[in-house]
Amino acid sequence: MELAEKIKLLMESHCLTQAQLAKKTGVSQNTIFKITSGATKNSRHYPAIAKVFNMTTEELLSIEVPDEPKESPAKRRLLRKVKDADADETTLAEIEQAVDAILKASEVKKKLGI
Repeated sequence: MELAEKIKLLMESHCLTQAQLAKKTGVSQNTIFKITSGATKNSRHYPAIAKVFNMTTEELLSIEVPDEPKESPAKRRLLRKVKDADADETTLAEIEQAVDAILKASEVKKKLGI
């Protein structure tokens, strides 16, 4: 996984937008956009970003995060219950997105030890 993707996952797990991360690091939102889009591969701002996530620059650059979260049995049970409750497709999609976000955040936090 690329560093840009890792930073995006960290932002998601900490419920931070690009604007919020920019403010916390003292850099422009455009800089954060370039970093999270992969346009900037090396940045002098990595230490500030790492600090926001309570880690060292080395930890930020070396963390391993799985590419795809596996569908957990709990997620399957929850989605089955929602389907059984005759939820419409829009509601089901929104619930699935929320469950995926929670699982992704949980997995990232587990990997980072937070």
